Amino acid sequence: MNRLNASDRAQIIAALVEGASINTALEVLRDMGCACAAYHNNAVRNLRVRPGKGKNLHARTGRGAGNVWTWTAMDADTKLIISYMLGDRGPLQHRILCVTSLGESPTAFMFRPS
Repeated sequence: MNRLNASDRAQIIAALVEGASINTALEVLRDMGCACAAYHNNAVRNLRVRPGKGKNLHARTGRGAGNVWTWTAMDADTKLIISYMLGDRGPLQHRILCVTSLGESPTAFMFRPS
């Protein structure tokens, strides 16, 4: 995983100490996530891919909201994430991701718990 160097971390901490609230920092992260999703949606189109493997990653949400799984479908050769979605860990999400990402049958991707 990429980690910020000490100088970059210090800049973020300084911004928070100087009055930027944690809510402001979270808002910037949300905006960045929306921009990345829009870029992915526009850039990852009309690809020739070989169905590869998928992954599902688990995260526990706060305040008793439950669990959420991030499902990803990747190209076998380049490991490019073709499609992704959030949901629970059921067979329905597996089928939805496979069909919507490549129009393949649900058996096109082999999902293994991470």
